Amino acid sequence: RTPEKLADSYRPSGSPTRVSGTKVVADINFANIDGSGVCKVDKSLVCKGFWDAVNKAGRICLPRRSGKTYNLTQLLLFFSQSPEYSKLKEIPDSIIDRDQLGSSDVAQLDMATKCRLKRECLFEGSLLQTMHPEFFKEHFMRYPVLHISLSECKGESLGNFIINLCGAVASLSEQWLKTYYSNNCQSTNVDINYADRLKRFCDKYESISYESANDGVKYSNFVLRMFKTLSDFVSDVYGRYILLIDEYDIPFITVQLANWSPEDKQAAQGILKLLFQTMLK
Repeated sequence: RTPEKLADSYRPSGSPTRVSGTKVVADINFANIDGSGVCKVDKSLVCKGFWDAVNKAGRICLPRRSGKTYNLTQLLLFFSQSPEYSKLKEIPDSIIDRDQLGSSDVAQLDMATKCRLKRECLFEGSLLQTMHPEFFKEHFMRYPVLHISLSECKGESLGNFIINLCGAVASLSEQWLKTYYSNNCQSTNVDINYADRLKRFCDKYESISYESANDGVKYSNFVLRMFKTLSDFVSDVYGRYILLIDEYDIPFITVQLANWSPEDKQAAQGILKLLFQTMLK
């Protein structure tokens, strides 16, 4: 059989998805669902559809619990060149196929190698790998990916809201700095300069996070400058990156429903507008 026929035999005719498994679970992480044998819908073709729309900003508008985060974590684990330890921590080493190990013992593998092998297992036999093997080989784990969640970007006041926005960007920045320093790569003076600037932003956030909500208002430009520094750092050190924004609607819903003054709501909307313009330009 051709790869196309093999894939068609596992799914409804003409459907871009495939259903398998029998267990029931409530989870949103692609790795946790795909690694547990539960009932799942193979949506891996979304990776190619995403790539075909490269150079564009896309927005997935679906009701809650409709698979937005699942698809974003799937894109992350397919494209990202980083190990993505945090997304795979619930997946046991036993998922790794013995054929992948050769003469090695899984217990002797470093964490980055384990993560790579687990990700290969998660996509093994997927529609994407079956129907588009050349695309799979060319793009699997090849790109820097910024994956930011705005799920905690809420607040009882404008100041608290701004501090939580800063926290989302600071958390992502710290992840990339950790990756940068742990790799001990050959750095240029420009790379070191960007890393130092980003670290100063992260250090500054540590002090901001302890300030009162009222004091947080004065940091409205801080979150914009921190993301711009993060973007410059990743672009310079790792090259052009993919940006995935999860729960992007949470801060907008927060502002809309907040019991704030009209002036504070307008200020928050302005900050969000500038932040997304910075992210998506």
